[in-house]
Amino acid sequence: MRITAAGALTAIIATGLIAASYLLGYPRLALLAAGGLVALAASALSVVQRPDLTMTRDVFPPRVTRGEAAVALLTVVNRSRWSGVHVDVREAFGDRELPVPLPPVPRGGRREIGYPLPTGTRGVHAIGPLRWQRAGSFGFFRREQAQGQRLSLFVHPATHQVPLGASLRAQRWDNSTTDAAPDGTITFHRLREYSPGDPLRLIHWRSSARLDTLMVRHNIDVSLPQTSVLLITDTSSYPDPELFEEAVEIAASVAVSSATSGLPVQLWTSDGTVVNGHGGHDDPRMFLDFLAGVATVKAAGLLEVAGRLEQAQAGGTLVVAAGHLGEADADVLRRMALRYDEAVLAIMDGQRDGSGRDGHRIAEGATRGLTIIPAGGAAEFCARWTELARR
Repeated sequence: MRITAAGALTAIIATGLIAASYLLGYPRLALLAAGGLVALAASALSVVQRPDLTMTRDVFPPRVTRGEAAVALLTVVNRSRWSGVHVDVREAFGDRELPVPLPPVPRGGRREIGYPLPTGTRGVHAIGPLRWQRAGSFGFFRREQAQGQRLSLFVHPATHQVPLGASLRAQRWDNSTTDAAPDGTITFHRLREYSPGDPLRLIHWRSSARLDTLMVRHNIDVSLPQTSVLLITDTSSYPDPELFEEAVEIAASVAVSSATSGLPVQLWTSDGTVVNGHGGHDDPRMFLDFLAGVATVKAAGLLEVAGRLEQAQAGGTLVVAAGHLGEADADVLRRMALRYDEAVLAIMDGQRDGSGRDGHRIAEGATRGLTIIPAGGAAEFCARWTELARR
């Protein structure tokens, strides 16, 4: 229980009136002071006993895309002896508080109140605890209490459809039943009857003798092409914070699209953080949860993470989402592009390549290069990449 500013001012005035009455010999001042003290006492007595309120709260759904609706459902049960208990409730949401409109709760009654949660900002937002306060008579005292468990609301970045080009073509190749796969990725699949042209080294003689027909080992390549996504998180790369949000949406779109296709994905940030997905069912949510909380970091350029990326598995697709890049970073990307079947750079500062085209390919060797696609936003980038893939 706390005294309010009005209650403190009343106590000070009452004390001053009592002193003035004694010094000036004017008893009517003491009567005014007594009235103020009685009001203070009445206010204190009205809130001295805490109402027995139980509050529970749930969030639906706990994960949303930025801009989608999310609702908190508050359930209040009044087990106290008073009827029509009225309290002011506020919900802690990140670094701010949300007012919750709660009508009076009757004795032994129960109320359920739903209220919207703000989802316009990407992030992992902490919700709770609930704080309720009950003001006493005349507003001189109030009682406060915190209830309710702490929850989290994941506001994911939006995702867009993107073409996976080389990765999907490689996936179709790797999932075919062929013996012409790269060394070290072959595994036994099943036995089948011999067909003209099958290598004799694949004949399984023991099974052939038992079945009285030639049987061969049918091998497949179990490796899947990997998609590598690099999100530049250097603060200096984004003169406008909204450009970083667009870069995050690109990283989310590529990672989720690849993971949904059952492909292994590595999601890197330029500060060295890496999240690995192996094509599992929960991979898209894992990537979105991580990207919901990612933020820019000072001095998180390419040079530090480039060495680790160059030691990772070669092949597949590399997609880099960035804002402004210097020439040194561009040279690093050109060198890294040599290791991948397809490398795409998304520049989120609206730069053009000087040729008037939406994107261009800088040749590195005979068949590999870096495709640069400048765009003002994630949706624009994905549309341009789709158009280039069709060409």
